[in-house]
Amino acid sequence: MIQAKRTMKATKTMRGSTTSKRLKSSSPRKMAKNKKSLSAKTPSAPKTKTRKILKSCVVITGASSGIGLEFADYYVSTQAEHNCTVVLVSSNRKKLEKTKTLFLNKYPQSSIVIQVLDLSKNSAAQSLIAMCVQKKMHPRVLINNAGIGHIGKFNAMSREELRRLMMLNMNTLTELTYLFLGQMKRREDEGLVINIASTAAFQPMPYFALYAATKAFVLSLTDALAEEYRDENVRFLTVCPGPVRTNFFERAMETSGTTTPTARLIDFFRANKARSPGDVVQSTMRAVKKGTVGMHVDGKFNRILVSLTAWVPYRLRPKLTVKFFKKLMP
Repeated sequence: MIQAKRTMKATKTMRGSTTSKRLKSSSPRKMAKNKKSLSAKTPSAPKTKTRKILKSCVVITGASSGIGLEFADYYVSTQAEHNCTVVLVSSNRKKLEKTKTLFLNKYPQSSIVIQVLDLSKNSAAQSLIAMCVQKKMHPRVLINNAGIGHIGKFNAMSREELRRLMMLNMNTLTELTYLFLGQMKRREDEGLVINIASTAAFQPMPYFALYAATKAFVLSLTDALAEEYRDENVRFLTVCPGPVRTNFFERAMETSGTTTPTARLIDFFRANKARSPGDVVQSTMRAVKKGTVGMHVDGKFNRILVSLTAWVPYRLRPKLTVKFFKKLMP
């Protein structure tokens, strides 16, 4: 009997200790720890990506028409690949707003910023880079496409038109290249600068003198920078198109004081298969994907023409050009 009582007491004490252990294990601190461990194991819901303004950007000047508009269409349509906000720059507000609306209707998820800016103004380049910094966008691609021309006698232009042409074609392009290069070099990924020159850059061109000279400057500058930064993370490409089916010649004739040669020029270039803006952009992007650095002459006919020009003595080149333009001038 005594032995049975002792056994019953031992069993009770064992049960009591087990119960107390269970109570200790289910104490508030332990339960809180268990809850934390459970919440840590539970995966959180994925965050939805916004398509408002992306961290990187592609900046295109002269984006409201012609070659610039085609570059804009290319980068907006392939935004899923490069994951960059497309910044469209032009002095024409109505065209920019219309272009943005068209792109958003066509590509609803696209990220587009428009910047109305007259690039012929002294402060234009600084204003553009400041806008990118303010919106916390890091430039990955810069396309300097904005430019104007003049067909006719050199002194037929006003001093303001002369200054504007030089500012837009050379000065602002150089400043933008300088400022955006500094931003690109701070990043680890590759930057790209595309400067639009012309086949007019390969020879002096009477009656087209200042435009050709500015494009020769663009070609020389960009090709030099391409070699200077070849081993670094920024690539330079000079695109040299020939005649392109845009409103360029109509606008160039506005400063000459006459519109007589316009129809003749257009007919001549149509007969000689002038390229479309889309053709220029497609060949340029093929060159980019191939890793081309430096000069890219657009179109087979233009490449042949540039190659032949190299064989013509430099002094003869303006003499050949003047004969062509004299036939078209009144």
